[in-house]
Amino acid sequence: MDRGRPIRDNAVLLAFLAAGLGWRILLALRFFGWEEDDYSNLARSYAVAYEGFGELSVSHLPLYYLVNGSLIRVVGHAEIVCRSTSMLCGLAAMALAMVLARRAGGRRAEVFCGAVLLCQPEFALYASSSLREPMYAALGLAGIWWIIQRRPVLAALAMVGALLVRAEAFFTFWPGFLLLAAARGRGNRKAFFGGLGLMAVALLLVSWWAKVGSGSWLLFAPQFQANLDTGGVAESRPLLEFLTRGARVSVGMALLLLPSKVGWPLVLLAGWGTIQVARKQIWNRTAVVITLFFVLNVGVWLGTGFVFQHAITHNLYWKWLYATVPLLALTAAFGLGDVVERLGGWRRWGARAVVAGTLAWFLACAGIETTRQIQRADELFLPQLRLAREIERTVPPGTALIIDHIPASYLARRAHDYTLVSWFDLAEEAPDGSPDGFDELLSAHDVRWVLWFEEGWTMAPAVAPFLGGDERVILRDHVLELQRREDSYGWVWYRVDRR
Repeated sequence: MDRGRPIRDNAVLLAFLAAGLGWRILLALRFFGWEEDDYSNLARSYAVAYEGFGELSVSHLPLYYLVNGSLIRVVGHAEIVCRSTSMLCGLAAMALAMVLARRAGGRRAEVFCGAVLLCQPEFALYASSSLREPMYAALGLAGIWWIIQRRPVLAALAMVGALLVRAEAFFTFWPGFLLLAAARGRGNRKAFFGGLGLMAVALLLVSWWAKVGSGSWLLFAPQFQANLDTGGVAESRPLLEFLTRGARVSVGMALLLLPSKVGWPLVLLAGWGTIQVARKQIWNRTAVVITLFFVLNVGVWLGTGFVFQHAITHNLYWKWLYATVPLLALTAAFGLGDVVERLGGWRRWGARAVVAGTLAWFLACAGIETTRQIQRADELFLPQLRLAREIERTVPPGTALIIDHIPASYLARRAHDYTLVSWFDLAEEAPDGSPDGFDELLSAHDVRWVLWFEEGWTMAPAVAPFLGGDERVILRDHVLELQRREDSYGWVWYRVDRR
């Protein structure tokens, strides 16, 4: 037996994975996050490691945190563990997509898919941070692989894993499994029903998780309501206006947002590949399965825009796109293969021009978008990270601080002796927003530092609406001295002295 053959057969895959690892390590040194989740995941994973789950939330299903928490107890460093988990899962998703591309379309499809996934902005950036989406995508693609391998129990386990990371797997991956497993289950009914039983148990578990956390057995009710409240439908609208606005958002996502992430040629090729599979012009089982899941994922992504109606510039759409990216790359590879064949094959200059033009356009979009997201993180999140590090260096242990969001999460990534007081808790203690009421809160908690936020959702303006303007705020028993202001995100850092 030729022991070197597996390495030679997978040389392209291994080369792309090595390049992907190197690129993601570089990004990890330079990219400071998608938003607050990158940092709250550190704190939550550390808390699960040593305290278990506190409040149960459908927005934070357990698998990602259980994996990280278990590793943190061994390694002891939440940031290394969480970033490594996301990075390895992102590389696993890349590897699975390339293997699927090779199986469905050959070596050229594998290379094309690898080139796209190597540096697509969301797919690379978010795997270099500490987000859950890479694990979700890897488990979903593993489920697709096992469906193609006709292993319904293993496929069901992977789909269950995806659901235990992000609840939308119920819409993006589960319907495809049920449809395909049922269609192919006649010859293997026992395995099919075994997989179905696993999924039913998982659904009950997650529904119980939702019931304990939110009081409702409806799995998606809390997330659904939260996005309705913060999106474009916070106020009741006539049905026709709702439908019209939703359609505008979805069309904008398809025609503006998605092309800005991957380039128009890739979008058109994915559409063409889908059409050709539907017309049975591209007809192998792997391509059919992948295309079905691509349609499900992109449909759910556009559907979230239609229902929740956030502006198409909202960064939630970037994160929700993550698992769709490898499926889009695969389907685009099918479309590209069909176009090249119609142009006379890969040796023809016209076909080579199409391939080169597609990749050049994609790389230009990837470079622009990657740079933009890095600069955005530098502007909005890096100052908060620097503040948290400054607190660790200069503020004595045992000090009480009113602090939230990125600095609070970063401090909570490991054991500390600070008392961290949240604006959300203070909003329940003193909802009137008066200076005297806030002064009493400072005394009650013996607060020495205050991080005040400008945006209303943080609750800081509700508790202390008089902060944020003057450099020196004099209360009855305390004086707040402004130490630092950051206007891009909107926060002010005060030192609190007793009068």
